[in-house]
Amino acid sequence: MNYKENSGKVKGYLGQFRNLQLIGRAGSFRYNNQDHALEMGILAARSIIEGKQYNHEEVGAEEEYFERGYVR
Repeated sequence: MNYKENSGKVKGYLGQFRNLQLIGRAGSFRYNNQDHALEMGILAARSIIEGKQYNHEEVGAEEEYFERGYVR
């Protein structure tokens, strides 16, 4: 219940820490596949090396990624 709201509160609190990056399945509080977890890690490394912030939340969030189908 209220998962989105509660995870938003946790992310908001953790966002106060400049040197903390919320990546991967556990860090983003959502399921993503291995490719997306790796891409998030690469963006985190680039953020540190380049001194700029990338939006990890966009990785794997595009609508066309999600598979549609029916279980019979």
